Amino acid sequence: MDRLTKGERIVAVAAGLLIIFSRIELWASYTITNAGESNTDRASVWDPDVFGILPKAAIVLAIAMLAVVVFRAFGGDVPRTVNLGAVYLAGGAIATLLLLITAISGPRDLTEQVGLPELEQFEELMEQIGVIEIDQSRGILLFVGVILAAAVTYGGLLHARERGVPGEAPVDPSSPPPTL
Repeated sequence: MDRLTKGERIVAVAAGLLIIFSRIELWASYTITNAGESNTDRASVWDPDVFGILPKAAIVLAIAMLAVVVFRAFGGDVPRTVNLGAVYLAGGAIATLLLLITAISGPRDLTEQVGLPELEQFEELMEQIGVIEIDQSRGILLFVGVILAAAVTYGGLLHARERGVPGEAPVDPSSPPPTL
C-alpha cells in the first residue's frame, strides 16, 4: 500500500465498497399489498428482472479500476505514457453517470417484468388475483452507489494532481520559474 497515492487508496476503497454493495439486495424493492397483507421483495444490481445493463456496466468499471490499483499495490508498473489519474477519473465519471441515470430512471416496472404490454391489462390481471396496491421504489444502495462512484472520480482527480502529467518532472513550488 506504500506504493499507492492517496487518490489510489480512495479509488480502491470506493470501488471495493461499490463491488461489495452490488451484491446486497437493497438497490430496489417491490411491495405488493393484497387484502391487508404486504409482501416485499428486494433486489441487487445483478437481478436481471429489475435493472438493465447500465448499473452492471458501472460495477464492471469499478472492478477494472480496483484491479489496476491492486496490480499497482503489488508492485506492478504501468508505462509512464499511461495517465492513471485520467483512467481513474474517466472510469469513475462514467460509472457515476451510469448510476445516476439508473437512479433517475429507477428499477424496471413490474409490467415490463411480467411482459404485459399495456397498463390496463396489468391492472385487470391484478384485480383478478386480488392485489390492491403495488409499490416499487429505489433502494438506499442505489443512491449510495452514485456517491461511491463519485468518490472513485474524486480519487482519480486526486491521483492526477498528486502525480502530475506523465513525462514531466514534478514541479517544486519553492523554486523560481525557468528563464527562457
